[in-house]
Amino acid sequence: MSGVDTTVCGWCFDATTVNDIVAQTSISRRTFFRYFASKEDIIFSWVDEEAHTAWPLLLDPTDQECPMAMLREAFLRLASRHTGELDNLRRMMSLIFTTSSLRGRFYNVTASWQTRLYENWQESFGGDREGFFRLRVQTAAAIAAYMTAVQTWVAEGADMPLTSLVSQAFEPLVGEGAVGTGKAALSRKAPLSGKSRLQIVTE
Repeated sequence: MSGVDTTVCGWCFDATTVNDIVAQTSISRRTFFRYFASKEDIIFSWVDEEAHTAWPLLLDPTDQECPMAMLREAFLRLASRHTGELDNLRRMMSLIFTTSSLRGRFYNVTASWQTRLYENWQESFGGDREGFFRLRVQTAAAIAAYMTAVQTWVAEGADMPLTSLVSQAFEPLVGEGAVGTGKAALSRKAPLSGKSRLQIVTE
């Protein structure tokens, strides 16, 4: 079924039927429905593949002390991975952002990513109720920053490298006075039993 997603990207998604897809790709309806329950599943099978590749990059901790700085480095690694396949990424993300049915489902997917990312970092840091709340805020902000960078990159024709936009998107979140810095900020302690612990730092 490789190439089906590329074919669909060239059409108006809402106006495209399964019959259009199978006619263009020379496959039968039976074969189509063996792989996909709907035409939307074509796009989200690609999204799932992207997520499967991305998770090792996002879940691998860096040497940064601040959780938000660590999240920034993780998303920069993810943006750097796309260097050799930018055209396909741009087409697919443009289709998702401009098609209401795909956009709504995609937001649900990113919400599940936020939960998974938060739970992973929660296990890595540990902490108390206030620390977990701040970590949840940071995780949500990091995903929002990355998706804003991707949307800008798609809308503006990729005049700037995706990595540059991701770096800019995180500027308000990392640094003096940003989320995760200053009073009651989150920082890493020395590893304990193979894991970093979360502490509340007061100034």
